[in-house]
Amino acid sequence: MTAVIVGVPHSVRRTHKAWVLTAALFSVALGYAALVPSISKDLTNTEQHLGAPPAGDGVPQLGIYAEVVSVDPVNEAMHLRLHVKPSAALRGGRPNTAGRDLTVRIDDGDVVQELAFRADEPMPPTEMQATLSGSRIALYPLERFQAALQVTAREGFHPSNDRAPLVPVRLTVWEAIGGWTVVAAEETSSGTGEVRLRFNVRRTGALAFLALALYVMMTLIAGAALTIGGLVFLRIRKMESTLAGFLSGMLFALPAMRYALPGSPPLGVRADLLVFRWAELAVAIGLLMFVLAWVTGGPRE
Repeated sequence: MTAVIVGVPHSVRRTHKAWVLTAALFSVALGYAALVPSISKDLTNTEQHLGAPPAGDGVPQLGIYAEVVSVDPVNEAMHLRLHVKPSAALRGGRPNTAGRDLTVRIDDGDVVQELAFRADEPMPPTEMQATLSGSRIALYPLERFQAALQVTAREGFHPSNDRAPLVPVRLTVWEAIGGWTVVAAEETSSGTGEVRLRFNVRRTGALAFLALALYVMMTLIAGAALTIGGLVFLRIRKMESTLAGFLSGMLFALPAMRYALPGSPPLGVRADLLVFRWAELAVAIGLLMFVLAWVTGGPRE
């Protein structure tokens, strides 16, 4: 009795591969569409009003507008620019009313800063630095930082005198800064004249997605280099001289991709240890296997 082996027609196999490829691309498109809402919501920034409610006429109140200037994850610092605007009752805007000198005290848990403002002088914008806590830059691009501030304003120049009259503070925070998502929230304060707030800082979803995608590309490049070098070295695939240039290009493309990462992370973050370093080594091994195969079994003159 003779067994008959019937092969699958080439057209059927090609059709099957086309359907599999279509399903894979469709799944990738659905996954990306699911990520779009979480990425785009980071682009919407708002003002947060914290502290005292809006003051009416004749009510002494100090308005402070704070905007985040930069975030330095390496030095764990966040730089703020403060615009101070006292109400008319503090500026002496009414007849027979003198302006009041002010001292603003800002405490971030590590450093206390005293800002003095005279009633008869302009109040220029002031820059300050807040200490970041939480995760480390090594977790790029998935860092999570926090910064806590306590803002207090008193009349006169009495930095160390806690008995000086307190001035209600209305703090407005502008959260927009490129590459970062900053969310400010007010915490319960112990007194009526102080504002306690906490900043939650993280990379935007779009930046984290792009950085992770580039690391995935590095992994794919490393896998492709090992596959090409291994198949040629084992004589499973024919040796072609163009592949040498292809592998050499991979070797120099990986550092270019690494240093083009958004946010310019320092070399040595955890993702470098998990992906970039071994990917560069894998491409070098793939190129070395190709060269050894060419030396030992390449065509002779």
